[in-house]
Amino acid sequence: MSVITVSRQFGSLGKEIAEKFAESLGYKFLDKAILESQYDKYGIPDVSFEKYDEKNPGFIEYFKSGKDRYLRYLKTVVFENSKEGDCVICGRGAHLMLQGIPGVLKVRIIASEEIRAARIAEQLECDMKNAERIINQYDKNRSGFHKFFFEQDWRDPEYYDIILNTDDLSIDSCVDTLLTMNKCECLQSDPQILKRKIEDKFIAQEVIISLMYEHSIPIDILDVTSVDGAVTIKGTVTVEQNIDQCVKAAMEVPGVKSVDPEIYFITNYMGY
Repeated sequence: MSVITVSRQFGSLGKEIAEKFAESLGYKFLDKAILESQYDKYGIPDVSFEKYDEKNPGFIEYFKSGKDRYLRYLKTVVFENSKEGDCVICGRGAHLMLQGIPGVLKVRIIASEEIRAARIAEQLECDMKNAERIINQYDKNRSGFHKFFFEQDWRDPEYYDIILNTDDLSIDSCVDTLLTMNKCECLQSDPQILKRKIEDKFIAQEVIISLMYEHSIPIDILDVTSVDGAVTIKGTVTVEQNIDQCVKAAMEVPGVKSVDPEIYFITNYMGY
């Protein structure tokens, strides 16, 4: 059981490599279309999140609640799909969501701007100038997406286990390299530990969604963690009864075994 994330520059052949890698392993391949098709189970239409689709949202969007809502549901879908393992996730910031979890191989595929532009020019039958404009816009959007939602620079090599440059490497050679790397003992993990850690992340997101969007409980500075189903909720409320409401709502989430509410009651006259 393993999980692989593939981050890629536009025109680097990253998606093609991820798809063939998944096929070679017999793993599920998960990309934007597949992940976002699952939003409807939460009653969220795709169109409501279209403006956040690996784009660089505007300044005003930063202050809108839709940002947090989008990220919560995106994380939930990624965790739900990855907790059973044996999957390759292409894009969506999955490499950042799954940081620190043993058994997750984090891959980045790059290529020089010149090579990427040449590929796009051939694919779209356009001149090099337009091809360069297109890849620059995609690079800007994807960089903005990661900054906006994760406050991280997706180009930072510390977030990846391996970076492959496809200027000279073929799709097949990259897949062969990744197949070998996926077998490395240093990247192996107890399948049960991997599953449990991702399940805990999934449970925490489900609790957050329950509190914020299903029950609409007013709670500030919300943070939820889960360890083997033992959930801790941190935050502040201005109505004391909301603490019990949070506990009750959290206990209704599948997989939650206990709830420790580290929630503080802040009265209005305390200056908040």
